[in-house]
Amino acid sequence: MSVYKITLVPLERFFFGSDNTFGKKNQENYFVKSMHFPQQTTLLGTLRYLLLKHFGLMDADGKVSNLDAEEKLIGCSGFSVIKGHNKYGIINNISPLFITGPKGDYVVNSREYGLDWVVDEFSREKKQDLIPLYYKLQNGSSKLHSLKSHIPFLSGITSKTVIPELLLCVRSGEIKHLNYNPLLELDPQNGIFIEEQQVGINKKEPDNALFKQIGYRLADGYGFSFYSELKDEDEFKIGNLQTTPIKMGTDNSWFMASMQLVENYDNVTDIYKNPLKELFKYPNSLSSKIVLLSDTYIEKELFKRINFAVSDIYPFRFMTTFSKSIALDPSIDVYHNVKGGYKTSKGMTSYELLKRGSVLFVNHSDKEELINLISGNNPKITEEDQVNKSIYSSFNQIGYNYAI
Repeated sequence: MSVYKITLVPLERFFFGSDNTFGKKNQENYFVKSMHFPQQTTLLGTLRYLLLKHFGLMDADGKVSNLDAEEKLIGCSGFSVIKGHNKYGIINNISPLFITGPKGDYVVNSREYGLDWVVDEFSREKKQDLIPLYYKLQNGSSKLHSLKSHIPFLSGITSKTVIPELLLCVRSGEIKHLNYNPLLELDPQNGIFIEEQQVGINKKEPDNALFKQIGYRLADGYGFSFYSELKDEDEFKIGNLQTTPIKMGTDNSWFMASMQLVENYDNVTDIYKNPLKELFKYPNSLSSKIVLLSDTYIEKELFKRINFAVSDIYPFRFMTTFSKSIALDPSIDVYHNVKGGYKTSKGMTSYELLKRGSVLFVNHSDKEELINLISGNNPKITEEDQVNKSIYSSFNQIGYNYAI
């Protein structure tokens, strides 16, 4: 195995969609907002596209003529939650997405800090500042968690406390806000996602034609990155991939993609997870919590073993890509790409994922087992839980369900 770092630098405003789109008929929305990050399924599709282009298996029209070589290189089907470890050709797995910037790489920080108003010690003026939130127990009992004689809570929380979305520099430990605030241009903690609004009129639907869309662009010098383990095959010698323009997102925005070999690493876990263990030791002890390094799918039964959580969720659905030679149920919606020689089907099942940065407070004795379980690597799995293991393993393979 060899590990590569793939970087995607946006050249313009972008929009990453979710279930909250403009929709049709009774599902119409006239105001939609982009997600900050592309889904991991989008990254997998992008990597597969880059490999096809790199080895000359796709022409300018997106058509693949050698289906056997295509299957060996990238597999014959897209993401599935029921297969366990899927076959994506030479792609063994990919890591969660992170940000690459002038000062190094950034990951989403744990949700253990509140944004609250404090009085400046010198000027005596009120200002907003980040306050660490400490997990504690108080006397009492509750049926909502496993600690029968104590009720967990976070100190520092008030009715005005906001838990912001933050980025954490892997190299220095510096914190930045996710969103850019034009009023705080010189603040070193100012964010990198710059909001851009677009208002338009849909001429095909004159009765309800006005719409508003909010997308983002990144501050200068920043881009999206992820790692991938690729199998070393004699037939496919990769090397470093030259900078390639590609389109991504709902609006087909332009990105510049590059791929470089990472020396001295042969697996994603070592290069992605290990450097983060020191960063997330504070403000609460790492022994009493699980920090989600990626968006994560967890079965409801598992929540019974979690004492307290600081988290947020979002709905997740995905498009599945198939080779044109694969037979599909004719009753489902299938989208054919005639030039590309493939077809896709949008999944009807919606999953709820816990957002990256969520913190799950657990009993120390349960932590290792729970991390192994949600990553699909639990060696003590029972036959009854084999289906859940396959789901967790499928998500983990493409960069979901990462935790420390």
